[in-house]
Amino acid sequence: MNLQLWKILFFVFVILSLAGEAKSQERLKVLDNYHLYIDHDGSINPLQAGQLFEEGDFSHITTDNIHVDIADSVIWLALKVDPLLEKQYLTLGNQMEVWSAATYVKDSTGQLLKTYEKKHLAPLDSKGASYSTTVVELSGSSSYYLIRIRSTFNRNYRFMIGGIEPTIEHLVFKESIPKAFIAFMLCVILYNTFLFLSTGNRVFIPYLVYLIVLTYGVCFHSGYIPFSHKSMWPQQWSYTIWLSLLYSSGTFFAIRYLNLKNMAPRLYKWLLFLVFVLVIIVPIIDNTKWINVSIWAALVPTLVFILNSSLLYAGIYVWKKGVKHARFYVIGWLFILSGIGVYLIVTIGVIPYDRIYDFTLYFGSAMESVLFAFAIGDQMNQFARQKEKIEAKYITRTLEKNRLLAKQLFMNSHMLRAPISRILGLINLLRPFNTGKESSSFLHHIETSTHELDDMTKKMSNLLENEGYLNQYQRDFKEVKDGSYQDLKTDHKNTQS
Repeated sequence: MNLQLWKILFFVFVILSLAGEAKSQERLKVLDNYHLYIDHDGSINPLQAGQLFEEGDFSHITTDNIHVDIADSVIWLALKVDPLLEKQYLTLGNQMEVWSAATYVKDSTGQLLKTYEKKHLAPLDSKGASYSTTVVELSGSSSYYLIRIRSTFNRNYRFMIGGIEPTIEHLVFKESIPKAFIAFMLCVILYNTFLFLSTGNRVFIPYLVYLIVLTYGVCFHSGYIPFSHKSMWPQQWSYTIWLSLLYSSGTFFAIRYLNLKNMAPRLYKWLLFLVFVLVIIVPIIDNTKWINVSIWAALVPTLVFILNSSLLYAGIYVWKKGVKHARFYVIGWLFILSGIGVYLIVTIGVIPYDRIYDFTLYFGSAMESVLFAFAIGDQMNQFARQKEKIEAKYITRTLEKNRLLAKQLFMNSHMLRAPISRILGLINLLRPFNTGKESSSFLHHIETSTHELDDMTKKMSNLLENEGYLNQYQRDFKEVKDGSYQDLKTDHKNTQS
C-alpha cells in the first residue's frame, strides 16, 4: 500500500472522527453553569462541602471547560437539575480525569446521602455505565447535587449532560476511537513482526517494543484503559518500567535506524544522556518526592518534549547528510510530536480545551507507526538496491576477468601452437643430418618437450571449445590474433632494418 493511500485513509479517519464528535455534541449539552470548589488537600467531607456551597464559597463557573492542576487532587461540583426534565446523565470524564467520584443528594431532613460512588479501578456497580468514562445519573427530585471528583493528573474537564440515548451514543463513539486505534496498531505490530521473522533485520526489535508500549501508553494517557490494573498506574514501579521502555525503545530505534553512532556521534551521546535522565534519574526523584508535584508535573513533559525534539533533529540532520531513508522517519516524528505537543499544552492549560484534542495522540501515533514502517521498508529497499549494484559490479568484474582469461587461454592454445608446430617440422628436417649420438639425444629431448607443449595447447583449445568460449569471445579472439600478427610483423621489420 503506497503512502498516498495511507494519507487518504488517515484524513478520512480524521473527518469521520470530527463529524462523529460534532454529532454527539449536538445532542448533549455542555455544562456551563455550575459551582466549583477546589479542595487542595482533599480533607473536606460532604457535610462541610454542603455548608460551603450554601454559604456561597463555591466559585460560579460559566465556561464550558475548566483546567485543574495536578496538585489539586480533589474538586467539588454543585449543580441543580430542572425537575421538569427527564432523567439526565452527567459525563464527568475518563479514568485519567476521574480516579474516583461520589454523588451526594440532600434529602428531606437536610442530610447528604451518597447515591453513587466510583472507586479507582474498582468494578462498576449496577448504576454505572460499562464505559471508561464516568457517568452519573441525575434527576430533578433534589434541590442540588454535590459531586466529589478525585484524580492526581493535570486534567481538563468538559462536563456534558443529556438524556440516556445521546449519552450512550456519545460514549459509544468515544470508546470506538481507541478500539479502532488498538486494532490498527495490532495490524501494524503483526505486519512488522512478520517482516522481522522473514528478514532478521535487528532494527525491528526496538521498533516492535516501541509499538507495543506506544499502543498501551497512548490509550492509557488518553483515558481508555485496556489493562486497568493498579500496577500499571502512576506511583508504581511497573508504571515507571513501561514508561522507560517507551523512551528507551524509541531512542534506540532512532540510533540504530539512523546509524547515529557513526553519522552523528554528538547527537548519539546527547540522546543517551536524555534517556539516562528519563529512565534512571526521573523515577528516583519521582518516588522520593524531592521536587514539588506541580513543578515536577511541568518538568517531566518538558524533558519528554526535549527528547522527542532531539530525535526529530537527529532525523533531519542525517537526512541532510544524504541518508534518504531518513525522510519517512522525520515525517513520522513530526506527526507524533504534533500530537504530543497539542496534548501537553492543552493538559497544562496553555490553550482552551476541546474534546477533539483527546484524539490528537491517536492520530499522531497511528501516522507515526505507519511512516516508521515505511521508513524501515525504504531502508530495506535501499539496502537491496545497493546490494544489487554491488552484485552487478561483481558480475561485470567477473565477466571481464573471464574474458581476459579466455584471451590468455586463446593465445596459449592457438597463437603458441603455430611456432611449436614449426619447431617440430624443423626437428624432422634436421634429424637425417645429425647422425652423431650426442646430437640425436639433444634432438630427442627437444622433440619430446615440444610434443608436451603441443599436447598442452591442444588441451587448452579443447577447453575453449567445450566451454563455448570460442563462439562467445570470437570477436575478441580475432582482435587478439590480428593484433599479435601485426606486432610480429612490426618486430620482424624492425629486426631486418
